[in-house]
Amino acid sequence: MATTEQNDPIEAQPVEDNPSPVEPVGNSLSDQFASYVTDFAKNFKPTVVATSVSDGNDGFSIDFGHNHDGHDHAGDVHPTGLDAQATMTDTPKEWQTRIENDEIAALIRANPDMLPDFNFKADGSATYTVAPGMTWSRLAIRALRFQAGPGKEGNFTSAERNDAANLIASFNPGIPADQLRIGQVIKIPPEFINRLGPSPRVEVAFKSDSSVKVESANASAEFTQHIAELYSKLPPAMRNLLQYQTRIVVAGDIRDYDPSLFTARPAAHPPNMTFANVYGIHIPTDNGSRSEVLIPEWYRAPDGKVMRNQFYKYAFNHEIGHALDRALAPGSFSKTDQFINAYQADFNRMTPEQRAKYPYFTDGYVVRNPGSFIDYMSQARRAELFAELNAEILNTSLKDNAEDRKDFINSFRTTFEHMVKVQAGRNMISDEQYMQLADNGFLTPRLIAELQIIHRRSDLADSMRVRAGIK
Repeated sequence: MATTEQNDPIEAQPVEDNPSPVEPVGNSLSDQFASYVTDFAKNFKPTVVATSVSDGNDGFSIDFGHNHDGHDHAGDVHPTGLDAQATMTDTPKEWQTRIENDEIAALIRANPDMLPDFNFKADGSATYTVAPGMTWSRLAIRALRFQAGPGKEGNFTSAERNDAANLIASFNPGIPADQLRIGQVIKIPPEFINRLGPSPRVEVAFKSDSSVKVESANASAEFTQHIAELYSKLPPAMRNLLQYQTRIVVAGDIRDYDPSLFTARPAAHPPNMTFANVYGIHIPTDNGSRSEVLIPEWYRAPDGKVMRNQFYKYAFNHEIGHALDRALAPGSFSKTDQFINAYQADFNRMTPEQRAKYPYFTDGYVVRNPGSFIDYMSQARRAELFAELNAEILNTSLKDNAEDRKDFINSFRTTFEHMVKVQAGRNMISDEQYMQLADNGFLTPRLIAELQIIHRRSDLADSMRVRAGIK
């Protein structure tokens, strides 16, 4: 989502209902906050943590849970029930204000009807509020389709529908059997929601290069190949560094990876948002010595629709950024003095208005306050910036247009150039990527001159200047 010092980002954006994986064209909800507090809570025991669960939209939960398999996965997020969550109840007033301004929470407040059809419970059951036109048979079909999994919904026989309807009815004694009433809350049995365990994983080789392998957990062959292709396109030096530390996992949906995550809520997200809503996650495993980049083929949008993941390219490159952050330096590259100093230079240069444009990477930032909760959250900002800049270097973005992308790079110019030079020194940027960076307007004369020295290639530098329109 190494050590227990970083949990990684979760993106859950509503998109158009288009089942075909396509290049993302932009989304205003790209700035999501991840559940970094999980690892912090394991090492730092703040007195502000309560043991209750907030029902409010702005609850900030901390997970102390373990994976469903009984093993403690350092740094990942596997809450096992309500008791595994806690809320910040005595945080500073300014931090509460930031939570209230959470982008997703604001979306939900502005659109109160954007709720899933099923309201999922931590015990594995769910409820459904009857809408106009709903019947027992239609509700049975909906439950059966959910049980089957996205992309695998088929036609069900009359006997299957009847059995499902009877099971749901038996779970709701006192509800009239003749017809449902609008507004009634119907309980959905856990049999339709829960899975006993993750789907088996199968190693899959990229069809054009058998040396590139990913793991598939009930994902379609087509989508698995899409992710394998992205992995194959990473610069060889980057892939060689990551292949011994990071597994690439492609899942049908989050339940195929870990059923317990389906009802687990990422920190700093509204109560109705769970890991079922994400389309990319980086998860430390094996006591932090390795990690996994998970890309689900299907996810649930905030309005409850099951969507095919059309943001998979961006999600992959962003989550690979988190894996690379861990691999480049012990304890994470974004924690090195050089990275912190570069970030600090950008932060100091930005006006309040500029910082307000990018709250996901600046809000609540504190220079140094070792061991504090706020310092931990500041590190989360830097780690997210590393991952987002990595996605830009790999030429994927959720920003709406070229000017927005250029503004983002220029706002964090020092950090961006530091990352580019470090990756250049390790041969992690291809000639094609340099041309794309030039086309996007990300390269300055000074940076190109420095890259020429790093690579000792005047021909590459000249090509970059031509593509960037620099004379």
